[in-house]
Amino acid sequence: GTAYASVVSLTFHPSPELLQFFKWGLTDEDLRQYCTLWMAQDPWVKGQDLSALVPGVVACSTDFCSDEELEMSEAYVGFLKPRNLHYGASVLLLRSDRIGTVLSTLRSKDCGSLTSEEVNRIASLVPHLQRVLRIHDETGDLVTKLGFLRGLFDLSAVGFLLLDQRGALLTANSRARAVLDQAVLLFTENGKLRSPCRSCDEALREAIRRALDPFDKTSGGEVVL
Repeated sequence: GTAYASVVSLTFHPSPELLQFFKWGLTDEDLRQYCTLWMAQDPWVKGQDLSALVPGVVACSTDFCSDEELEMSEAYVGFLKPRNLHYGASVLLLRSDRIGTVLSTLRSKDCGSLTSEEVNRIASLVPHLQRVLRIHDETGDLVTKLGFLRGLFDLSAVGFLLLDQRGALLTANSRARAVLDQAVLLFTENGKLRSPCRSCDEALREAIRRALDPFDKTSGGEVVL
């Protein structure tokens, strides 16, 4: 039968040495050997510039080198041939400032090079994979920015509390958390800000209500405890 080994490699920029693989059909030891011993000699990779690849365009292994060149390479003799890997295809799924993602699929020599129908089948999956990766990349970017903002908040000498539209506490910087931990002026109950003083608690809840109502002309305000 047709044996495939698919590899998705994620190259994080600006440090190309940080390479991660998600694989099917290859072992962790296979990938360790490939990265440490054979990748630099692989004619499919050697001399290829990731920035020159066109995202979404599927390229067959024969587009990178001929069978003769491949079979003469040390990477083929030492790594690909023993694992019955000869023909394949690759596609650059995503390239951003932070990451480049390449999907490669390989198979045995007996199966022959990929047909146009098989290439089109891979190409049909590309838009869906790209959508997933864009969401993943944007999510990672948001997480990074959130961590940066939290770091700035923690450097402030003023306590900051961030609430959602229901008034529930989302996050607090270190100064505000110290106040909440003491539970003398403020504390949380079921995720909501409360005050031990009854009159202060009512004033606090009213101030939060006004701040959360964009149509209330009296929105905002200050509560002194």
